Amino acid sequence: MPLPVVAEKVFKVTEHGVAAGADDNAHGIQETIDAAAAAGGGVVEVPAGEYLSGPIKMASGVNLHLDAGAVLKMLPMDKYPGGTRN
Repeated sequence: MPLPVVAEKVFKVTEHGVAAGADDNAHGIQETIDAAAAAGGGVVEVPAGEYLSGPIKMASGVNLHLDAGAVLKMLPMDKYPGGTRN
């Protein structure tokens, strides 16, 4: 099966309010993914740094790319939206 084709257009999370060291970057990361999907796909680029995020939803045709030195960490369970309940 061939790999999916992803558009080469780059969408930078930093242009959507994402900042290394912030308490929760989920909204900005999701906004960037949504912008890429609305444009027909592309690469969502996360620059070097450490980023905390709650749940995000990926989209077809979008490549989430972490640059060298970028670390994406999920929020601790006690800080998840909705808490620890299923």
